[in-house]
Amino acid sequence: MTRIGRKVAGFWQLAALLVTCLSALGATSCAGQSQLVSLKAPDKTYQPDDYKSVLRLWTRERRLNTLEEMDNVLTVTSTYYSAEFRAAYLAKYVSDYHLSAGQSKALVAEHAGLNADQHEFYVALFAQQHKYGLLDDPRSAFQVHLVDDQGRAFKPMRVEHIKRPGALETTYFPYSTSFRSVFRVVFDKKSAVLAPDAKWFGLRFSGPQGTTVLTWRLREAT
Repeated sequence: MTRIGRKVAGFWQLAALLVTCLSALGATSCAGQSQLVSLKAPDKTYQPDDYKSVLRLWTRERRLNTLEEMDNVLTVTSTYYSAEFRAAYLAKYVSDYHLSAGQSKALVAEHAGLNADQHEFYVALFAQQHKYGLLDDPRSAFQVHLVDDQGRAFKPMRVEHIKRPGALETTYFPYSTSFRSVFRVVFDKKSAVLAPDAKWFGLRFSGPQGTTVLTWRLREAT
């Protein structure tokens, strides 16, 4: 394919991605969010209908463009599994699957343990070429790090490639489309310790094509 042909193909891929993103606007924001958030446990009980608003609150999106090539090399959307997000997620999950009181209690305990032990992000991205966005492959065009405003940066302890997102992923995270690669990126809280006075934390995607950071601004110190 010629260089012009690649650009035309890339344009139509991006256009299709934007149309898909706009169709999901009622559940998440393509432009990302800038609201202040808190890492503290929520002081309210969530209902299944609260999930969409909490998803919007904890979801961010960025696009990395190159002016030289006039091309979009990376579009990435991510939701952070905060204590608040987990609470809203579980309220919807328990309702959707009609879990018993015992099953619900066990699931809440499991997520409490996960929240105590790890920083977890659900990530869906569109790269200039599919192979460039394979975060679980050492040859990926991008490396991902957990960062904060104090200059701390941490490598993930696990990157799980969700190769075939199912009904759960596409319903609970509607930005998971056929144009995107989907991952679960996990950092160990014992080693990935955010600064106590951090004003924000984020996911940094960096490589030879450039750098972009999804940021979550904090209401209070960590």
